[in-house]
Amino acid sequence: MLKAYFCYNKESGANECALLVFAFTSQEARYMAFKTSLLGDEYIEVMAELIKETFIFKYGNQEKITKQISHVVADPPSCKNCGLWYTDHELINNLCRHCLEIME
Repeated sequence: MLKAYFCYNKESGANECALLVFAFTSQEARYMAFKTSLLGDEYIEVMAELIKETFIFKYGNQEKITKQISHVVADPPSCKNCGLWYTDHELINNLCRHCLEIME
């Protein structure tokens, strides 16, 4: 069964560039993220963290998820204020909860 992974370069950090990867294992997710060339030149620097929140699956290619095909989402929906995307909560009116709190 496909799982969702948060992939980033451990040297530059998750705020610089992060990918959403749907894969069967963390090793497959790391490899797929590395192959995009978006996370640097060293495979060893690519990290993959399992995302346990199920809402994240709506950000993937629904046809590929249904057919259980691994894939990368290079630009998942992100906060229109800070530009980050989150794995622990959904956006509300295109804003993350951190920016919502600041704006209140």
